[in-house]
Amino acid sequence: KDFYLRGAYVLPADFIDMRSLTGIVYYHDYTTDNLSKGIGSEIDVSGELAVDANFSLLAKYADYTARGFGVNTQKLWLQAEFSY
Repeated sequence: KDFYLRGAYVLPADFIDMRSLTGIVYYHDYTTDNLSKGIGSEIDVSGELAVDANFSLLAKYADYTARGFGVNTQKLWLQAEFSY
């Protein structure tokens, strides 16, 4: 089972002469289906900066904390997108 919360906010990025800045935060709490035993939790954070109509930058970070299942894991993604 996956209980999660999500929060997001979009901010006009006029103050830095960009199009928009979006931030999203997720919190997951994982439990087993049959015993409802907690097996871990995860926090995910992402931010996207839309530079203009054709170019954006994205960064994501995930931090999984194991509780008796798997191992603690942290990951970072960076992405640039160009469309024409």
